[in-house]
Amino acid sequence: MKITLRLTIEAATEEDLARAQAFLAPYANAGAVTVEQDGTWTADLAERYYLALPPRSQRILEEALGRGGRVAADDLRGDDGTDSLKGWSNGLTRTLNRGINEGWWPSTMKAPVEAQGPGFGKVVGYKVPAELYDTFAAAVLPLPTRRRAVLSSEITGRGPEVRWDTQLAFEVFLAHGLDTTRQGTEIILRHLADTGLIHRPDPERAVYRLAAETSQ
Repeated sequence: MKITLRLTIEAATEEDLARAQAFLAPYANAGAVTVEQDGTWTADLAERYYLALPPRSQRILEEALGRGGRVAADDLRGDDGTDSLKGWSNGLTRTLNRGINEGWWPSTMKAPVEAQGPGFGKVVGYKVPAELYDTFAAAVLPLPTRRRAVLSSEITGRGPEVRWDTQLAFEVFLAHGLDTTRQGTEIILRHLADTGLIHRPDPERAVYRLAAETSQ
């Protein structure tokens, strides 16, 4: 007798995996069982990865996402360009491995940040792989990042009469030395609208104002 069983669990949790493995355990020793985990980064996993990073590694990821997928090492060195980046990227690999060991994601997950350089240990920047950019940008940029904090403060400080669109928010980021793509700016504006800080008086236009209850 041959029994073929295919089981797919969408958005599976660690508990789902444990139950599936327990159910299949009696057959595993016979080599009849193969458990494959989806190695795709989701928004939830991307958020979990970012929040588990140490602060300096978080900055690498945020800056790369905010700048469209790449950040030069010199852009991370501070205003005078002298800050050392030694050890900054260690948390990127440690967190990826920690997630594998903790069962947050499988070992097949692609690293979300890649060092760029000519080799021999010299790093000139970091990039987020193109196929992961949209997922990580949508998940990370709305979190309590420096960009969100700066824009929230500016919106609140300028009051409800100011009309906020992508261009004005983009200019605010530049004024604060935070290079940001328009796509990243739009993501943060939409998130602030979801939180209730701002609203769109005209649903047909992507123009926002400080919510009345917030400005009081």
